[in-house]
Amino acid sequence: MLRSERQRRWGCSHAMIDVPQDVISKPKDVTEVVSPERFNDVTRCVVGMPLSYAWRGYGSAVFFEFGELKPDGKHLKGEATAMLEWSWRVEKRKSVFFGSFSGDRRITNQLQSLVGREVVDITVDGRLPELVITLSSGVWIHSFTTVEGHPEWTLFLPDGSCLSSRLGRVELEACNKNPKG
Repeated sequence: MLRSERQRRWGCSHAMIDVPQDVISKPKDVTEVVSPERFNDVTRCVVGMPLSYAWRGYGSAVFFEFGELKPDGKHLKGEATAMLEWSWRVEKRKSVFFGSFSGDRRITNQLQSLVGREVVDITVDGRLPELVITLSSGVWIHSFTTVEGHPEWTLFLPDGSCLSSRLGRVELEACNKNPKG
């Protein structure tokens, strides 16, 4: 798919995301605290993208690759990536489908069952912001940290910026689009 077609289909151009150039060019330790409205604006470009690839990282970490895939070392990388460390779960309408404490075989098989579903919405939930990705067919991917510290998730966006939760707030920063599992 051509870049302009992708931008039209998913709204993923730098100008449409409107990440300030100073945030993109700042050192990694300089961030923007993101309001709920800003979060919605910045993540809209991922809505409508397919979940193209899902894979397991080290320990209980999982990665969800959205949009067009490109080879990148050991794994394929999407235009956007959700990285969930520590605890997480995948929910159906009335129950937990599987999660970070499920058996290895179940996690591996069920991650693959999510591929092909479209992103319907992306939100944060809770006083300590946890990432919630709503997929088509009534499935939710939910970060769910159960250890001391802060929620351990990062959403890598097509323009090279990323969102994460720190100190009870969502932050936007320039980042490396190549998370390692």
